Amino acid sequence: MEEIALDTYVFLDLFSGDSRLEGKVKTYMEKVMEGKIKAVISSTVFSELFYHVAKKWGVEKADERVSFITSYPNLRIEPADNEITVLAGRLRYKYYKNKLREISYLDCIHLATAILAKCKKFVTGDKDFKDVEEIEVEVY
Repeated sequence: MEEIALDTYVFLDLFSGDSRLEGKVKTYMEKVMEGKIKAVISSTVFSELFYHVAKKWGVEKADERVSFITSYPNLRIEPADNEITVLAGRLRYKYYKNKLREISYLDCIHLATAILAKCKKFVTGDKDFKDVEEIEVEVY
């Protein structure tokens, strides 16, 4: 069964209240919910998600969103271990130092998680991932 990795962007767009953005990710999330595909996220997704949701809608809503995602069927949450974090550092060095992309440390952890989990592709709305070579990236 196909396994994809999801960036924090996917969840932020899903919860955005903007039907245009929500529509872009609902197809993936419905497939995950129905078990047609499996998805992987880094545990660090929760850090980004909590911060951005709390800033916009408050801490209570952020707690609700984090809880919602942890209960999602067919979604595997990978902890950021040493192998992932070292690969993330390598990716940050490769893409940020050379100014090819302004990929953040957390973005590199998400990407490293996807690569090491051997996901078919990494799904995001973040254009900073464009032209990443290590894994197929779908920037919707």
